[in-house]
Amino acid sequence: MATSLTNLAVLYHPRGVTARRAPLPTSPWPSGSNDWGPTILQLAPSLNNLAALYHAQGRYDEAEPLYRRALALYEQVLGPIHPLVAQCLNNLAALYHAQGRYADAEPLLQRA
Repeated sequence: MATSLTNLAVLYHPRGVTARRAPLPTSPWPSGSNDWGPTILQLAPSLNNLAALYHAQGRYDEAEPLYRRALALYEQVLGPIHPLVAQCLNNLAALYHAQGRYADAEPLLQRA
């Protein structure tokens, strides 16, 4: 499921699907499950990509928890100074910038 979400988000974004609501599931887990199992490093990029799509669509309230979840997963598995953690920090900061939440964005950018 995680790989499918990544593929859908990557497919929709450059094709201009950002102008309307993409037909994506609201949760990357089947039936609302939170069982990541061994696919945690597949789930994090899927969450990040889905968040990026929602961000581009202006669906900020839906994007933020996905960015935060991806960041937490990357930090849990890769540690706080990995490049993928920096990428998530940057993405979340860009979301805050788009919302005018500059005070929230600045520390994330400094950390990234």
